[in-house]
Amino acid sequence: MLIFEALENQASVEIVAQRILDGFKMGFQFETGRIELSASIGIAFFPEQGGTTSELFESADRAMYTVKQSGGSGIAFA
Repeated sequence: MLIFEALENQASVEIVAQRILDGFKMGFQFETGRIELSASIGIAFFPEQGGTTSELFESADRAMYTVKQSGGSGIAFA
């Protein structure tokens, strides 16, 4: 979970989320071999999708599972 206070709009958040996805696509090289991962990212905004931490987490979690159900490795907004 990442929490950003300074990102003011959906476009800024989407840019950051896409950079995270791109980083995972590059993979990780270790002494024992290479690991390739993907990420499913759900995004929620305060207070539109939740007025409490718990509500925001639940909204973002639902959005993340939307990505997972459609094949993963993507971004969804609550």
